Amino acid sequence: MSESEEEQQPVQSISALLSETREKLGLSQKDVADQLFLTGTFIRYIDEGLFEKIPKQAFIKGYLRSYARVIQLNGDEVVAQYEAERESQEQIALRGVTEERVGLSLIHISEPT
Repeated sequence: MSESEEEQQPVQSISALLSETREKLGLSQKDVADQLFLTGTFIRYIDEGLFEKIPKQAFIKGYLRSYARVIQLNGDEVVAQYEAERESQEQIALRGVTEERVGLSLIHISEPT
């Protein structure tokens, strides 16, 4: 495959990377969940890219790092890709926002007499 062909291929989402790597290692979602002391539901949400369904958003990066370690990936790289995907999604969401001019209103403040 040439460099130009590689550049044209879409980047795999972090969820797809994690779930495909897990499956190649012959691990189930339950296997990973048990090793991380998480519910299988959390691993399913991560595998499906449903990060907003995970109740404690502050822990997502830690979950991703730990998941990566279990399936022999670099946790820092996984988190960096997650952050890049999130930033990209936020930029796409902002594209639909329009700017609206709001006129100034005059406020009359009377001084005490």
